[in-house]
Amino acid sequence: MAVLPLDTNRTAIFDSTGTARITIGPNVYGEMWRVRRMTVTSDSDADSDARVYLNAEIDSRLVAGTWSGNRDFNETDITMQTLDRFICVWTGGTPGARASLLIQGVVENRGR
Repeated sequence: MAVLPLDTNRTAIFDSTGTARITIGPNVYGEMWRVRRMTVTSDSDADSDARVYLNAEIDSRLVAGTWSGNRDFNETDITMQTLDRFICVWTGGTPGARASLLIQGVVENRGR
């Protein structure tokens, strides 16, 4: 089994309603992410909040959140299997501004 560092990010643009959404997770069969840290940033002028859900954007699947939505992080210990997804949603942002989610931890590849 190969164990590699996980350090990946995605970026989204706030839409006209002030919402930005990023979906991210392992895509390769046999790949497992052990997420240790999530960091959110935004260049929005408005105070946005960010929430991270696992596999569904519903309250019972909320795994992290911040009222600032910018330059905030969450130390965590979440294991994601192939096709699991984090859904990060920012609300209250400036339309056209950029939001980013950084995921760090380790990747285990059982198929390699």
